[in-house]
Amino acid sequence: MINLDTPLIELLQGVQLRNGQRVGIELEYEHFAKEKLLETDLVINKWYLADDPSLRAGGMELISQVLLPGTISSALDEARQVIQKSGARSHMRCGIHVHLNMTDVTIKQLWNLLVLYVLAEPSIFKQYADGRETSHFCVPLWCNAAFAQTMYTDINMLRVGIENNKRPQKRAIQFDPEQPIEADEIQALVAGQLRGRGIREPKRNRQLGIFSCIKYSALNLRPLISLGSIEFRQHPATTDMNKVRKWIDFLMHLRTVATGYDDPLTILDDYERGGLYALVEKLGLEHNDVDEIDQEEALDVATMAAGHLPVPWEKLTWEMD
Repeated sequence: MINLDTPLIELLQGVQLRNGQRVGIELEYEHFAKEKLLETDLVINKWYLADDPSLRAGGMELISQVLLPGTISSALDEARQVIQKSGARSHMRCGIHVHLNMTDVTIKQLWNLLVLYVLAEPSIFKQYADGRETSHFCVPLWCNAAFAQTMYTDINMLRVGIENNKRPQKRAIQFDPEQPIEADEIQALVAGQLRGRGIREPKRNRQLGIFSCIKYSALNLRPLISLGSIEFRQHPATTDMNKVRKWIDFLMHLRTVATGYDDPLTILDDYERGGLYALVEKLGLEHNDVDEIDQEEALDVATMAAGHLPVPWEKLTWEMD
């Protein structure tokens, strides 16, 4: 039975368990001159380079190894040298994507982070990605009603408990060239399940809608399936590694605060008691002068994500003059 106290790793088939704060960093740049870099004697240990066709003018992405907190500074120093020697430049098309390890948390702790993040999301954009909320490649969750509904459905199933479907055993099919292929084998071929002389095991039914959320969100949950991480996509590209370090430090602090809560609903209780100011102070954010409508929508999404809905309007008692 899968519930909120289930370790998340149990749903992440084939993903390696990594304990503690670990991050992966993707830095996007344009005007990246690889030939200049090759002319230097710089040894790159913590990054590899990948062409990025979504960018222009020599678009390139620097992708880090999985980094422990103690190795982040040296990795960013190395990235700084790569940028300087290659002549790379940031552009509005470019961004910084940070993957945060979640393989060692429970489903409840993941939900805590999601609810806490959504409540603070307008303030997070204000401080770290002002103006990027209009980008089609990092859409805020406070704008995403489908995400809210998915979270609400998932968490209410998890509070009750979801039957855990076991993976079926692999079944091999041996072919005799003199015998006709049976109907079920033809169906397997049509379904694309047949490979060589056997049927590939169907993927485990992971049952939670969050695993199929939209990639181009400010907080992308799809890497959970393949990497065991969640991806923060909203920070604009920069060649200033001090800004990158501050962003990563904030995300690791967000994870620490979120995993310390007992339940997503207690986060809403804290918000109700102390308001936005207390929340941003707890997270170490400096700005809370956010658009009131944006914050109201963020509260609505976070409320649904925590599994709570206000009393339906048709059940309200109206006072008549």
